[in-house]
Amino acid sequence: MKITFLGTGTSVGVPVIGCDCKVCTSNDPRDQRKRCSIHVEASDGKQWLVDCGPDLREQCLRAKLHKLDAVLISHAHSDHIIGFDDLRPFSWHRPDGLPIHALPETLDVLKTAFHYAFDDQNRSPGYLHPDPHPIVAPFFLGQTRITALPVMHGNAQTIGFLFETAEGKRIAYMSDVKSIPEHTRNLMQNLDVLVVDALRFTPHPTHMCIDESIAFSSDLGCPPTWLTHFTHDIHTATLERELPAHITMAHDTLEIVV
Repeated sequence: MKITFLGTGTSVGVPVIGCDCKVCTSNDPRDQRKRCSIHVEASDGKQWLVDCGPDLREQCLRAKLHKLDAVLISHAHSDHIIGFDDLRPFSWHRPDGLPIHALPETLDVLKTAFHYAFDDQNRSPGYLHPDPHPIVAPFFLGQTRITALPVMHGNAQTIGFLFETAEGKRIAYMSDVKSIPEHTRNLMQNLDVLVVDALRFTPHPTHMCIDESIAFSSDLGCPPTWLTHFTHDIHTATLERELPAHITMAHDTLEIVV
């Protein structure tokens, strides 16, 4: 399974508009972060996105994406859904529409915000054609079993995702999380890869900070861990020298193969 980080930034991205800080003016391309999203390609050829923020069009062009078999949505905050309409080209050649997997509450938000796309009677042939799939239980994309991982992210109804491959690998991805309920932790044992929110150094009410992310990885037995969803407080070259050996900073365009 190959995971490509399309974006590793927080809701305003990095550089931040109007900011001249060390990170926002950095020449290191790893400090330039589009809004959080990943592309996953499984060994059976199935491909999907997790989230579709405002940078989606540019991210897909940069990654040279040509097809998608599905899109998974973690929650309905704008930095994770506002690029929804840019999924149009991925649905044009799918008569039944592009599968969209999300919690029922998240699908309700999408159906309100992008009502024209869900209107089967009046949708133009050129519009996005979504095929909504409410997540109520684990499901399969090809040979990959996908389980929603409920987490706490302020007051938002939010999930991460557990990907279990036909070869038995277990990968967990959660970009927006402050705390993890016990039943979710129980689903995350024996991970081969963990990708987790690590917003900034200082504590935040709705996101894990660096120390919390490191502690959570340790609680899970120190699986290979990639941190994501950074603000402009995080300078890549500085932080990477301070992390434990099993933890790595993700950056835009990074590809990891499990």
